[in-house]
Amino acid sequence: MTMHHYLLSPLLCLLLFSSVCTAAPKLSGNLPEQQPKEQRKKKDEQPPPQESFFKNIQPYEGTEIYVDYGRGNDLDGALDVQYSFKYIFGRDMSFEKEGDFDWNVAFSFSGEFDFYLSTRNSGPVVGRRYNPGLQFAWGTVKRDGVIEWRLSLEHESNGQTTDSLPTLLSIARDNKAENAQDHPNIDSNYYLKMATETVSRGSDFIALGGVYRVNLNNIAYQDCHSNISCFDVHLKFRKILGEPEDAVFWDVAKRHDKLEDYQGTDITLVSQFVIEDRIFKLLGGPSTLSLRYRSGEIWGGDIGTNNTFDLSFTSHLHVTYEVQLPIIFSYHAGYLEELYKYSEKAHYLRIGFALNF
Repeated sequence: MTMHHYLLSPLLCLLLFSSVCTAAPKLSGNLPEQQPKEQRKKKDEQPPPQESFFKNIQPYEGTEIYVDYGRGNDLDGALDVQYSFKYIFGRDMSFEKEGDFDWNVAFSFSGEFDFYLSTRNSGPVVGRRYNPGLQFAWGTVKRDGVIEWRLSLEHESNGQTTDSLPTLLSIARDNKAENAQDHPNIDSNYYLKMATETVSRGSDFIALGGVYRVNLNNIAYQDCHSNISCFDVHLKFRKILGEPEDAVFWDVAKRHDKLEDYQGTDITLVSQFVIEDRIFKLLGGPSTLSLRYRSGEIWGGDIGTNNTFDLSFTSHLHVTYEVQLPIIFSYHAGYLEELYKYSEKAHYLRIGFALNF
């Protein structure tokens, strides 16, 4: 499952030209445009091929950049980049009035890598997660209830290759030889922990899910994403196909850990709204609040025992009247910080930037 890290360079360039957005799961289709019908494009009208290609590239799970230098030792600081997009085959779902039904098929890709700027050699980046998938979605526009269903076939891995203890120990010795002289205060056991970043992780899975809308004040469906009383619940349930690469072969206490006991159930509450009055005169405008819960598979896994929570708030930091930065505050508590150490518990607060293509 090795993936050459230099393939990430074009994606990093795309990030530099990205536009402001919220970093949260997205609906597959577009809500009815709030303009006269005669100004809307008909579904059968086809844009030019080049315009259609770029128009069909859309955000998927959100793109975020964290300057993560506040945790760990001198070798741990890094830029943590998470990116996600999808390509719609044909046209996207489009709705003109309440009750309309539509569907689409898309290729999705989500990834994560660390760039160890000024801390250690990362050549130039270290891959953490690669998640391509084929997505099928269908839905109906309405004020509340189930507004979208999703079915997907996906692969998830970290692009690493270490799968045996002798190889792991050899990498740990190399890490120590490369860094011990410049960092004499770092404990020798750390280099084994550092080597586990190269442990291979991967699985193929099928997933079923959807989006359930909660509309407490029964507001119009066009206004749902501007009012905090209307929010969406994104659900995704995985089932691993075949045998995953998830063995913790270097730790006797964790040799019976299985990925399906930590990952498989995914429930995210997403509320998009507008902050009219700036918080502390700095934060305001279009904002997103999301709470994500993850646990084991409902089919064959251990659901409810190994729980992970992620809370995030995205808004706009008004640096000047004309300059606004899309800032995200996120808190993680539980497991799944990284694929290679999916069964290790952690909790931390991070601040970063939420971007979108």
